[in-house]
Amino acid sequence: MVRIALALLLLFCSPALAGKNDATWNPPPKYDHPYSGKLEKRYRPQAKIMAECSALFVADTGNSIGAYPGMKGCSIQKPGHCIVVVINKPVAVKGKPGVLITPEAVLRHEIGHCNGWTHAID
Repeated sequence: MVRIALALLLLFCSPALAGKNDATWNPPPKYDHPYSGKLEKRYRPQAKIMAECSALFVADTGNSIGAYPGMKGCSIQKPGHCIVVVINKPVAVKGKPGVLITPEAVLRHEIGHCNGWTHAID
């Protein structure tokens, strides 16, 4: 009985993880698989993500469209190579107490982009 109570306490007191089973956050199944090319992963503090992503976008396209305050990661795709920048530790979701976005969830999301997913399709 004590084990059940402890398990329930841990379940209800544990933070929720954004992206874990969130269909609006995770890529569709056809893009949700390991990247087959060279994957370069860069982990950065939340405060540095926008600047690094902006610099990547400028180097890739000549503009920083797509970089915005509060972003948790980004990716740039090249033939056979993908650069992914993600937060280096869990970040709280503003307005949702106890909900965390993890580096693993952001990486999964961005690898979906490496595999061809865009938010406009599927």
